[in-house]
Amino acid sequence: MFPFRLTLGLTLLIWLNYTGISIFLDLSQTDVANSLGKLYGVHRSVSMISRFERMDLSLSNYLKVYPIILRWLKDSETADGRDKIIRAVVDFQNNNNSNNNNDTKSPVKESPQAESPVFSKFPRRRPRTILPDSTRRELERIYRQNKKLSAHELIELAKELNVEKKIIKVWFYNRHTRSIIDRKRRLKRAKRKC
Repeated sequence: MFPFRLTLGLTLLIWLNYTGISIFLDLSQTDVANSLGKLYGVHRSVSMISRFERMDLSLSNYLKVYPIILRWLKDSETADGRDKIIRAVVDFQNNNNSNNNNDTKSPVKESPQAESPVFSKFPRRRPRTILPDSTRRELERIYRQNKKLSAHELIELAKELNVEKKIIKVWFYNRHTRSIIDRKRRLKRAKRKC
């Protein structure tokens, strides 16, 4: 498979080169994963890239990611190659932003912080979701009836409330966590009274 033996020294050299280039180009793990997909059509997860950076991959996973990282490093040796990598990252981000802007309007508001020019220097973070009171009441009512929704129920509820499935999933997770914390607090208070 490889024209030379994969040794620990070679692995460390590749890792050092990769780390240096990704820092030099100011690329996050997400950016690297997206550029691999855009440039080579090979989609690797951000966690795979993260584990590669920590050198925490099994041999089989390392052998999967090794040729792609090697190709990425080879492309990053020239100015044109680096430009190609950066262009791929920017194109991916622009495509994602345009896809997000084409969504139908939902009753969910975004926090004013998302538009603030103060934060424009930093990478864009998903704005905090503010659900309308009617939506929150409906979610609360459904949570009391059924604390764990199936994937199908989540999709149906998202359509019904005109909210992203991910937002509903996170709301249910947070609500469940809040109920656990509240239960522990009640137990603590009950023990103090005794």
